[in-house]
Amino acid sequence: MARKYESMVVIAPNMSVDAAKKELDKTLNFIKSNGGEVLSFDELGKKKLAYEIKHLKEGYYYVINFTLDESKTREFETIYRLNENIIRHNLLVK
Repeated sequence: MARKYESMVVIAPNMSVDAAKKELDKTLNFIKSNGGEVLSFDELGKKKLAYEIKHLKEGYYYVINFTLDESKTREFETIYRLNENIIRHNLLVK
């Protein structure tokens, strides 16, 4: 059963804006290829982190609202954890 989710992703600042968007495209492609739908997508830009993460003080922030089958959420989170360029993420049920 598909549910609505919201996810915030922080991508490492040591790459260009285009490279950060390509990293995020991997996430968006996973959603679409697994029967989900991207409802909205907000690019918040490069912002200062509240505290250092992996010796980084900034990151590219993105917020995605989407639907995805519940059975795919574990795989979805694994993609986030295995990507070294994603320094922080969350996944919330709406």
